[in-house]
Amino acid sequence: MTTVETEHAIRARRAALVLDSDRAVSDPGTRAAWRDLLLQHLPEPPADVIDLGDGTGALALLLREEGHQVIGLVGSSGSTRERDGGITLDPPGEQWTMDATAEPETELSTLLGRFDVVVGQHVLSGLPDPDASVRLWLRLLRPGGRLVLVEGLCADGFGVAAEECQRLLLQHRNHLDVTNLPEHLYWGWPVTDERYLVVSAR
Repeated sequence: MTTVETEHAIRARRAALVLDSDRAVSDPGTRAAWRDLLLQHLPEPPADVIDLGDGTGALALLLREEGHQVIGLVGSSGSTRERDGGITLDPPGEQWTMDATAEPETELSTLLGRFDVVVGQHVLSGLPDPDASVRLWLRLLRPGGRLVLVEGLCADGFGVAAEECQRLLLQHRNHLDVTNLPEHLYWGWPVTDERYLVVSAR
């Protein structure tokens, strides 16, 4: 498999995992569980939030409904929001599409220091340089801003274990809160792999 084919496979695997999670949020009970969980870790609205990754926008919509100002960041390869219809924010939210041929820091230069919260689902999986990505995400934050990630390690080995995620983030942050999420209420079905929420406010 070529490097390009590997990158496409990783991107597709990540998108499928996020899409499964986002579809579960359509259930009222699951939606309420995510709402209660996330609001424990977010500042009072309206906060400026950037939603990383290629999900359908379910969590972005949830945060928008709570009064936060949300921008969705999607890859130039085409997000699941585009491929699968996704969820439309009402009123429409800003969507920032990255150019894969440009350097990420250059591409996002106008967004640096603009946000109170960076949120993402399964965004660490398969990154060529996770450390560089984390550094860039943190530069999107204002002083005192929060990084909120939903991550996990699947039974097939895809993903990032909580221990590895903590090791990576603690190279750049002083404190993390990790919440394990084994309850089926968050996913719509019983899960046997590792799922967790990690939050860093400093």
